[in-house]
Amino acid sequence: MYRTRWLASFIAGVAFVGCTAAEVGPAIDDARVRQELTDQMAAYTRAILAGDAEVMIGLWTEDGTILEPGMELRGGELREFIRESFGAGQVRVLSLDMRPRDQFVHGDAAYEVGEFDQVSEIAGEEQEAHFYYFMRWEKGVDGVWRMDQFVAGPREMPLGM
Repeated sequence: MYRTRWLASFIAGVAFVGCTAAEVGPAIDDARVRQELTDQMAAYTRAILAGDAEVMIGLWTEDGTILEPGMELRGGELREFIRESFGAGQVRVLSLDMRPRDQFVHGDAAYEVGEFDQVSEIAGEEQEAHFYYFMRWEKGVDGVWRMDQFVAGPREMPLGM
């Protein structure tokens, strides 16, 4: 039941973003923006695999937000979590495969939905995550696209949730 409601909410959110993405203002070069987002995600993946906390932080907006099961991090909390977990070596990401399924560009914001698989080592124990995700990118005044919001939920929900 919970899985059905979560999936329905996720699909409704994606549909809302797609339906409200009418272009306002100057034309947007979607292909160029999509390539920039791909390049930024590749840089983030390299940083997370290397445990380079400062590069990771630089790819987030100042008030960036992560919402995952059991995790809600915003702004300074997010930056501190990255420094303590990845920079201090408490969390090591062994593999990360991000697969965007669709992207919507709307001015200085872009929205992406997809799925990812991640294998991490936390306190010496290997853990796997297989999630759907929704991400909001924001283009800064410096012209650089950064992650602003990241919401993820497991592809397989435990029974009884």
